[in-house]
Amino acid sequence: MEGRGRLFLETCITKDDGDYARQARISNNVKAEKRNLEKKKDIHDRIAAFIAKQVVEKKFLVLLFMIGATLFWLYHCSHVRLYTSFSDLLPEHPYVDLAEKYPFGAINRALIEIRVKNGTIFNQNTLQKIIDISDDLIFTEGVDRNKVISIGVRKIKNLEVTSWGLRFPSLMFPYPPKTDEEMELLKSNIYSNTMYYGQLVSLDSKAALIISEFLEEGTDYDSVYKKLQALKHKYSDENNDIYITGNPYLYGVVSHYIGQTMRVFAITAFAMLLLAAVYTRHIRLTLLPLASAIVAAIWGIGFVGFMGLNLDPLILVVPLLISARALSHSIQHNWRINEEYAKSKDIRSACEKTISALFYPGVSGIVTDAMGILLIACVRIPLMEKLGLICFCWAMSMLFVVLIQDTIFYLYLPPMKDKDIDAWHEKKRAGMMEKLMKLVALSGKGQGKRVILTVVAILVIISGYFSLQLQVGNIYPGTPILRPTSPYNKACEIMATDFPGLMDPLLIVARCDGERGIRTARLMKKISHFQFYLMQNPLIKRTVSIADLIKTANMRLMENDPQCYLLPDDDQAIGGHLLGLMGGGAEPDDFDQYYTPDSSAANIVAFCQDHTAKTVHEVISYCKDFIAQIEDEDIHFDLASGVVGIVAAVNDTVAKDQIFIPVAAFLIVFICCALFFRSFVAAALLVLPLGVANLFVFGYMGFAHIGLGLQTLPVSAIAVGIGVDYGIYLLSRIREETIRLKDLEAGIVEAVRTAGNAITITALIIITGVVFWFISDIKFQSDMGFFLALVTFFHLLGTLFFLPTLVFMVKPSFILGKVER
Repeated sequence: MEGRGRLFLETCITKDDGDYARQARISNNVKAEKRNLEKKKDIHDRIAAFIAKQVVEKKFLVLLFMIGATLFWLYHCSHVRLYTSFSDLLPEHPYVDLAEKYPFGAINRALIEIRVKNGTIFNQNTLQKIIDISDDLIFTEGVDRNKVISIGVRKIKNLEVTSWGLRFPSLMFPYPPKTDEEMELLKSNIYSNTMYYGQLVSLDSKAALIISEFLEEGTDYDSVYKKLQALKHKYSDENNDIYITGNPYLYGVVSHYIGQTMRVFAITAFAMLLLAAVYTRHIRLTLLPLASAIVAAIWGIGFVGFMGLNLDPLILVVPLLISARALSHSIQHNWRINEEYAKSKDIRSACEKTISALFYPGVSGIVTDAMGILLIACVRIPLMEKLGLICFCWAMSMLFVVLIQDTIFYLYLPPMKDKDIDAWHEKKRAGMMEKLMKLVALSGKGQGKRVILTVVAILVIISGYFSLQLQVGNIYPGTPILRPTSPYNKACEIMATDFPGLMDPLLIVARCDGERGIRTARLMKKISHFQFYLMQNPLIKRTVSIADLIKTANMRLMENDPQCYLLPDDDQAIGGHLLGLMGGGAEPDDFDQYYTPDSSAANIVAFCQDHTAKTVHEVISYCKDFIAQIEDEDIHFDLASGVVGIVAAVNDTVAKDQIFIPVAAFLIVFICCALFFRSFVAAALLVLPLGVANLFVFGYMGFAHIGLGLQTLPVSAIAVGIGVDYGIYLLSRIREETIRLKDLEAGIVEAVRTAGNAITITALIIITGVVFWFISDIKFQSDMGFFLALVTFFHLLGTLFFLPTLVFMVKPSFILGKVER
């Protein structure tokens, strides 16, 4: 009995030893895994702690560095010029290359219409004004003097046939008709010439047009605007109204609005400061972020001057957005310092802990923002390239300004009194934003998740439908840079009525291989056939080419017989007519708008109804169909120059990059988030709400009939970089709270209640930083500000409502796996 008991006891002991050994091995494996994780974590923590310690201990050297760098960039701020450059708006495109290779004009030109209220233009007063305005334009700085065209300049000739050949006296230069007979002769010469009637004189004879081409480089558009405005006031009277359109005048109008731009800038800055004051409820937490935003702006603007770039008034919304971002980052950084100080009552310790805790999230957030903005520089338009580079460096300055400068300020400022910091802490807990976030957090519980998913699904379907209706380019006539009700666009409406198509020319370059160049009958006939083909399209109002002049010359030689308004059949006759046009008093540059001096290329000008997206697309496609049917391999027609050609180039570039930019931005965000959370599921959870928010914006644009253009192109990249910060912050907090509470739903509710406060105020500051641009008379600024505010708002809703719902539905292992451990 004793032996059996001993045996039983030994067996139990052996069994217990085996269980204990297995448990010990499991425990050791778990501990080893935790040690490895802690070791990896310790490396990152030690790096952050080391940097924090160095900043705090060497605060004087760091302060000297920040002061020196700020003074350096402040000096270069004085070299910054604020203006719009025409060449900055031209994309890298074959159409632009063609315009530069064959400078026939019709790209950078101003159009002045003089319109009488009573009678017609055929009175001495109005005709003298036409001559005087033309003379004033010729001596305007930046004008190509050879390309000032009106019935009152010397180079506009009247083709006459004499006994010895062709003669080209000026149509009306240097004086207007003085007698009734001379006036009737002028009318006859204009009405019988389609090159003038309908093009330089309206069909109802109540308006005349003066066209001036400006040089693309070195033109001061502000001076041009002032000069043209002076002409407008000088020559307007009780019977004559002056209307001005065209790019040189338009860019001057934009420069004229710089004063209003600065006022909007001031209103925006005040609104952001007021919002920050209401949120922080402390003077220090208001002024320090303001100082950070100002220093970041000095660094960003200084970089512009250092690189010798110009700052375009059209894109000022985006730099202000970066400043708003610096303000919001700084508020969060200073807020964290105060929270740490409220716990420890030691400012050095609070600063070190803040840098250690926010170093990696801050760096990753700022770098993600900056990389998204840098994508804009990939757009092959100089304006976008400058915008991307400038704002990338501006955003990267926040690494120093927010993470380091704010800490240095706190180290040198006297610490807040204990009663003040405690009172501030209690106000923060009892604030209205905290109560609001509690309601938002509760909306994701129970049936609330299904409601949110249903609403998102419905909105996705609706937005997807309207997104399919988006068009690239202008939806309405006139310029999209200014509002439809602006005086400039009103002038465009009047000019489009009096001179249909004259504001929107499309230039097609014609070439023929061989030593004769354009002096061949088959090319001239093909040009004529092309013109006839173009006139079958109702979107094209009229066409002009050198073939028309040859037909006119041939008809005049045949005693103005209309049946002889045709082209000769042989090359020698074509060459003879061209030679005859150059004789008889014609000046060497009189025909530069029709063909090149070496006769290597000629052009067809097709005056289009407008330059809206639909018109441009249909006309270009219509031209390509004709060119594709040409069988003669020696004849070439190249598209496309002129206003419509440049608009087509911009639309084509925007269409391509409008797909590339968001895809590249989402890819960068996906990779960064996957590395940060070490989970592809986490990256997908963050990217999905961003994609939905962008789809909502595109759906709204389709619903509101707003075209995709340069003002919408940067929005996706900028907003994705901003929106992902909200997601990273909330998802990190969800993981932290879930691990602490051991329950996913409770962790989500608590994360939204706490982190949602900071996310909401950050988004509101950014929205405030751009939404006031909606009142700007520059529609380009207004649209960009509105879309940035709209997409930021959608990102905020997606982060607070959609992301938590996705996390609950997916139950990702990168969160629950740590809970189980």
